[in-house]
Amino acid sequence: MSRAARLAAHGAVGTALSVLSDRRLAELVAGAVPLGSGLGGRSAELDVDADSSTSTRTSATS
Repeated sequence: MSRAARLAAHGAVGTALSVLSDRRLAELVAGAVPLGSGLGGRSAELDVDADSSTSTRTSATS
């Protein structure tokens, strides 16, 4: 993935998450698929903007 594509994807995910209410964000995170845990904490994968025609999968670490 090119740098420009990666930055665009990060921007899209950031925008999609920033418009969610706290309750909706908590629901989304609670439904994330656990990937594992390590030195940086736990990680999970979730669909961002799954209701639209384009879906972005992202990994989150807590």
